[in-house]
Amino acid sequence: MEIERKWIVKKLPNATPDRMAIGYQSYLSVNPYIRVRKKLKLMFGEPSGEPSCFITVKGTGTLSRIEVEVPITSEQYYDIIAAAGVGDPIVKKNHYYMTDLSDPEDEGIRVDIVDEDKPYGFMYAEKEFASVEE
Repeated sequence: MEIERKWIVKKLPNATPDRMAIGYQSYLSVNPYIRVRKKLKLMFGEPSGEPSCFITVKGTGTLSRIEVEVPITSEQYYDIIAAAGVGDPIVKKNHYYMTDLSDPEDEGIRVDIVDEDKPYGFMYAEKEFASVEE
């Protein structure tokens, strides 16, 4: 189950992010949402290490919805994109800001810059929750 809230933001917080990553995601369907994603950690603004790749299916809902995410290999990621014939992926720069350093499960708040080099680029913040009540 995914429980989250998102907000459009105009600028990054005046704080250094605790970690950063860059993600490339392509949507195969929007009803239901089915996407493939490749994510790389950023060190000093540059991609670092091996990418993590996933295929994700999301159910309906706005506050909470079923989400199934399965790891795939980089080769499978590229094969799925080729088979689906999707265009250029959406590029997201992820900035993670921890909100509860005493809780190792807390993902904090993530601020994403989406397609920043495009005229339609935008930024949003996202926070995941453990329950609807939270």
